[in-house]
Amino acid sequence: MSRKKAHIQLTDDERITLQEGAKNHPKSEFRQKCHALLLNAWGMSQKEVADYLDICPNSFTNLKKAWEKKGIMGLM
Repeated sequence: MSRKKAHIQLTDDERITLQEGAKNHPKSEFRQKCHALLLNAWGMSQKEVADYLDICPNSFTNLKKAWEKKGIMGLM
């Protein structure tokens, strides 16, 4: 049985969008979501991201699924 990739793959445009969201969005929750996805894309495991940001691992899993289905709109 194969496992899903542990890390998300981002295009340059997606990476830039998430970086801008992490820096400039007025809502801290949105900034944290962008940051979490960037950390995962840069090589941190889902558990490491959850521990680092002090969030529930299931919350990160749901966030990742929302990103994969709807992109940036899934973070809103």
